[in-house]
Amino acid sequence: MAHTEVGFEVVKHFIDRIAPWGIPDSPAKMVGRGIAVIISPLPRNKRAPNPKRKREEEGSDVEREEEGSDVNQDIGDDNADLEPAPTEASKSENSKP
Repeated sequence: MAHTEVGFEVVKHFIDRIAPWGIPDSPAKMVGRGIAVIISPLPRNKRAPNPKRKREEEGSDVEREEEGSDVNQDIGDDNADLEPAPTEASKSENSKP
């Protein structure tokens, strides 16, 4: 509460960073001990592209390349016919009459 100007600077920086997607309806103001601001989205034709969607598309291309690699397929084929190793509990169950 002693340095509310720092809080307003942080909110202003946030509003500047999201400007391609939305604008504040009114200036930020103190509400009790917090700072409040209402932000409305820009119309779809004026918004910047969604950065999260772009990152997901780039990431999915990398995942597809990794899934399709020969190394992953070879490992899966070699281990397909192996049975899991017996555990201590299964050993003791088998030894009881």
